Amino acid sequence: MLTFKYHKSIDKRCWHRLILAKSMFGRKFPSAYKITSRNSEEAKSRLSEFSNIWKPVEKQLLKGLAKIYSKAKIPTYINCYLNTSPYSMDDYQKGYISITARLKNPKKIREIIIHELAHFLFRQAYAKYALKIGYTKKQLENLKEILTVLHKPTLGLNDAGYDIHKTQRTMALKLWEQRNNLEQVIFNLKNII
Repeated sequence: MLTFKYHKSIDKRCWHRLILAKSMFGRKFPSAYKITSRNSEEAKSRLSEFSNIWKPVEKQLLKGLAKIYSKAKIPTYINCYLNTSPYSMDDYQKGYISITARLKNPKKIREIIIHELAHFLFRQAYAKYALKIGYTKKQLENLKEILTVLHKPTLGLNDAGYDIHKTQRTMALKLWEQRNNLEQVIFNLKNII
């Protein structure tokens, strides 16, 4: 399903998104592009490493994601671009995820890939529902981050999330444990985000 690639235009797009956003959830982003021939070559050189870390657990982790995001259709094929920025991101409209090539720990690499895939699946199958029941676009961005707490009980991955979502993540986890229904969790979180 996941194919690891590097493309300078995607790398630039990732940096551009960070620069435009300036900050998110209390974290400041870089204010200038820092793509060099050295770090772009390093990203390219790590493609097979990332693939080798991901491929042995891909089926198991995707099966777990399908339990959480049950209304989403797991794509048969999706590109995972490595980027040289310090952040990872999804781009549902363009149909890919992008992971920072700066990650070194194999467990963290898997966690971040799942994190970004989860955002992708959330946008695909649950974003319209959340907007329909009254979430704003800003709340939607918070919600997609909060819901990654569900990776721990279902996938055994420790997605720590952002500090500003700690209370909502605890609530989401309790709601999930009671119902195992993502739409119910989304509905019940509406008034606390």
